[in-house]
Amino acid sequence: MKHTLFLLLLLSCFSHLFAAPVNYPEIFGQDFMKALNISIEIKAQVVKLSKEMKADPELVLPAAFPELIRYSLFRDSMELFTLEVFYVNFGSGVNDFSVGIFQMKPSFVEQMENYLNTHDELKMYRPVFVYKFPNDPSAVRKERIERMTKIDWQIRYLVLFSKIAEQVFPKQPGQTKSELVKFYAGVYNTGFWKTKEQILKTMALNIFPNGMSYPGEQNNYSDIALYFFENYWQKFLKDDSIKSFPLR
Repeated sequence: MKHTLFLLLLLSCFSHLFAAPVNYPEIFGQDFMKALNISIEIKAQVVKLSKEMKADPELVLPAAFPELIRYSLFRDSMELFTLEVFYVNFGSGVNDFSVGIFQMKPSFVEQMENYLNTHDELKMYRPVFVYKFPNDPSAVRKERIERMTKIDWQIRYLVLFSKIAEQVFPKQPGQTKSELVKFYAGVYNTGFWKTKEQILKTMALNIFPNGMSYPGEQNNYSDIALYFFENYWQKFLKDDSIKSFPLR
C-alpha cells in the first residue's frame, strides 16, 4: 500500500513538473475574483486573530481559500435553515451541512473542540470556546451554529484549525513555507484526524469543486491553495494598498 501511494505521489510530482501552469483565475472567473476580494476584506481580522492565537497568518487563509471559490450564499442559506432545524435537535449524525465562507461543517468544529479538550498542549484556547449551557447538548449545538454564521467566529475557527494542524503535523526539517501551505490545505480538505497517508492520497486527486463522484474534469484543492499563497496572499499581507479586484 505504501509503495503504491509513493508511486502515485511520484507520478503526480512528475506530471506537475512537465504540465503547463494552470490559470485558476481564468478557470473560475468571477468566483475566483470574489474569493480574492473576500480575502482582502478579512485580511485584517485574519492577521489580528492570528497574532492573538500565536498562529502564522501566512498559513491560515490559504488552507481554506478554495472554499471561498466554492462558497455560495444561496446554498449556504438553505443549508443553514436545515441545520437550525435538524442539527440543533439531533446532532451532526443527522445533519452536517457546510456553513460559512470557509464551508465548515459542525462536525469539523466539534472535532476541533474535542481536540482542545483532550490535548493539553493547546489548553490555553479552551476558555475561548466555552458555552453558556455546557450540559445541554441542544443549547450547545444551537450556540455553535450561531457562532458558525458569524465571520469573526469563522476566522477564529480557521486560526484554531491552523494551530491544531501545526500541532498534529509539525513542520519537518527543510520543509518550505509553500510545502506547508500545500499540505495544510490537504489537511483542511481531508481532516486533521486522518492519517498522513490518507491526507496525501486525497491531495493527489483532482476532485475540486464537485467531489469524487463528479465525472467531469476538475482541479486540485491543494494546488489552488498554493497558487493563491504564492501569487496573492503573500502580497496582500505586505501591501495594504491592495483594496479589491474588478469582477469580469
